[in-house]
Amino acid sequence: MNRIGRFLSQKALFITVLLVILGAWPLSHLPRIKVDNSIDVWLDHQTREYQEFREFTRDYGNNEWLLIAFSVQAIPWEKARADLKEISGQIREIAEGIHAVSIANTENPAAALLRPILISEDRKTVGILVHFPEAVQVDRSTLLDRIDSILDSHQSSYSFHLGGPAFLNVELDRASKYQMRFLLTLAFVISAIGLYWIFRSIVYVLVAIIASGLSVLWTLGIATGFGMTMNMITTVLPILLWVYTVSGGIHVIYQIRQRWKDGTSLDEAVAEAIGMIFLPYTIAYLTTAIGFLSLSSSHMKPVRDLGGYAGLGIGLGFLGNLILIPGILKLFRKVEVKGFTPRPHPSDVLHWAIARIRKWRGVIALSGILILFLSILLLPLVKIESNVLAFFKPGSRILTDYRFVSDNLTGLSTVELDFQGPLGDCYTYAQQLTEALKDIPEIKPVVYPAGSNLRMTIIVKTMESMTFNKLVSDIQLRMNQIPSSGVTTRLTGTVVLINQVQEKLLHSQIASFGLAFIVIFVIFVFIFRSLPLVMVGVIVNLFPIAIFLWAMVLFRIPLNVATVMIASIAIGIAVDDTAYFFRQFKAEFARCSCWDASIEQAYLVWGRPMTFTSLVTTLGFTILILASFKPISLFGLLGTVTLTAAWAGDVILSPALLYLMPQSLRKV
Repeated sequence: MNRIGRFLSQKALFITVLLVILGAWPLSHLPRIKVDNSIDVWLDHQTREYQEFREFTRDYGNNEWLLIAFSVQAIPWEKARADLKEISGQIREIAEGIHAVSIANTENPAAALLRPILISEDRKTVGILVHFPEAVQVDRSTLLDRIDSILDSHQSSYSFHLGGPAFLNVELDRASKYQMRFLLTLAFVISAIGLYWIFRSIVYVLVAIIASGLSVLWTLGIATGFGMTMNMITTVLPILLWVYTVSGGIHVIYQIRQRWKDGTSLDEAVAEAIGMIFLPYTIAYLTTAIGFLSLSSSHMKPVRDLGGYAGLGIGLGFLGNLILIPGILKLFRKVEVKGFTPRPHPSDVLHWAIARIRKWRGVIALSGILILFLSILLLPLVKIESNVLAFFKPGSRILTDYRFVSDNLTGLSTVELDFQGPLGDCYTYAQQLTEALKDIPEIKPVVYPAGSNLRMTIIVKTMESMTFNKLVSDIQLRMNQIPSSGVTTRLTGTVVLINQVQEKLLHSQIASFGLAFIVIFVIFVFIFRSLPLVMVGVIVNLFPIAIFLWAMVLFRIPLNVATVMIASIAIGIAVDDTAYFFRQFKAEFARCSCWDASIEQAYLVWGRPMTFTSLVTTLGFTILILASFKPISLFGLLGTVTLTAAWAGDVILSPALLYLMPQSLRKV
């Protein structure tokens, strides 16, 4: 390890310049970053159901529509009809190819067919259905802005509410852009303040920020160059990379600063510091990267992108901290670096803490193991949720609008069917199916011709994803009970596919977590080659996952596209501090062969830096609580709880378990 430290110390400046030159390519791709939350992004393109959906859209066009609903209860009906016709006409004039139909467009046959979704049964609420064919090349956000402008001119008479895939996608894109800018800025500011609090030096703060910033920007540039787009999931990528890389940089700078004293050159300090932390930092990098890379097996592309590019970014951050930090420090070597002076002795708090842990080791260990085993009983209580509306916070425009439309006019989820065969037989089948579905109050079947075929759109009221899935199964069952008599049917729809993907996501991520745990376990065995350390390491790093399950059940947080990722990510990050602590413990035991004294000395050496890095990483997840997208907000909450538990496992449970190790097993 000392050889690696000396090499990096000698070549750091040269390699830094080389990396900056090579980094020009990914930086050149940053202006091309795009935000895309379209439905297609979230679907599994490898399934038979998706291929059927693509065939369906090729036959009938895309499924991009917008429903504008408003109350006419206090408006004379003739005025309401005139306004409906005027607004529909203005929307059609926005761009060639846009279709807008309302109950006032009596000349359009579609108005009669679509009557159930264009006017409520009590005639108090009406709607305008707008369809955007693929031929309409205008940006959807621009289209929505123009429609909003048209509606604004009628705000004195009506309060408009929007719904549908087009509106949902645009609102998700806008929220993604805001979320990325706001949360990343907040993470940067908090990290800068935290770095200054730790090091009391502007130079060290700048060094950490430059090294971490370049690693994050290179990762985003590479990801953009290979076609990744930003969405509600991948917008957390730069934030997670930032806080993780900064926390790793704290370890590197802390160790260099501890050694860069009077009489010691920067080269010597860098060589000794890197030689000291290279192995535990490598283990920490590998385990964290494995945790993220395990997400690459997901059925959902945004989750795969997050896992794959987070793994890449962690690797770049690893290299950046080991190379860029020494290289940049060499550029500042002539600057007087003022900062904290390393304490000659560990703080009284650490002495007090390790003494209490030793005294209460039995209670601590028993409590930790009990929490771990009881968490297994909580698994059946964890709920799954994939209803997109449940992903928005109360009071958001999209949630308010969707509820109005759903409560006063029609549902906004759909199940799409088509019937192919002799047209008369198709109509007979459709009538029989409509009759068979009459006893389901949450749906409205709408039948209409589509070329030589017949289509049925079943409009569904807002409901939980599990209820929706049961409804789809019920519809399929009733279809199978109707004699087909030569009629071929297809059942599909974006909501149907998204729910299927999210159900698969749960099972795939459980498998991913299992794989990540096994790989990390093997790394522990290979690196430490000690049964006591492996046993303690397994318990300590499963402890935060147990707390994660407890938090989900106690706070009634469902598993969704974001929260399902926590376990795999957390186990990778949780291992970091364990690796540093165990490495120091082994070194101390090799020197003195005294088990208890080695625990105490390792704790006194790594207690502070473990707390610093855990604090920075946990703050990064805490920032995500402020996200406008509810799954990311819950991801931040659960991440905060889980990483706090990981810190407690490393600094409290781990030494307690080591103290309880039987004499016969006290070998490393």
